[in-house]
Amino acid sequence: MNRRSMSPSFLPGLISSVLCTVGYVQDPLIQFASPHGLNDYAPLWKSYFPTALEMIYFHYQDYGHALNVSQILDDTIERDAYRVSKNPNYAAIAALSARQAIGGVVLAESAFGRIVDGKGSKPLVFLKEISSDGNMQTVDVIFPAYYCSSNHLMNQLTNLLVPTT
Repeated sequence: MNRRSMSPSFLPGLISSVLCTVGYVQDPLIQFASPHGLNDYAPLWKSYFPTALEMIYFHYQDYGHALNVSQILDDTIERDAYRVSKNPNYAAIAALSARQAIGGVVLAESAFGRIVDGKGSKPLVFLKEISSDGNMQTVDVIFPAYYCSSNHLMNQLTNLLVPTT
């Protein structure tokens, strides 16, 4: 397939834009070693949606709102970084670094039993290492993400430090 066949100009007037999402659905999300053995944790989205298809449908319905919130966060991070550095390149790198920190966040459900509409949910936050053998919650991952968590995602920082059983 060549580029021309994928261009919107191939169908003039019929397609103005297309939203594509790349992601993964994993269940169980995490297998965590505890003093009592291995625990499987479900993804947090299962506390709000009965099926992966319903979660994905919500994602597309909520896209405009999520985009707006993300842009506000990006603008805040860039403005803060520029204020301390007076360097637009530093501000851009800080915003990219924040996206990477947020991209490494894994939200799991620690409550047992069926959770409906998030009632009774006990979320756990894990930070994954992209370049390791699957280790999580290591100092070399938590420390660089601290700025983003402490200034913009405080509840995640609290949940990140909750001990699991």
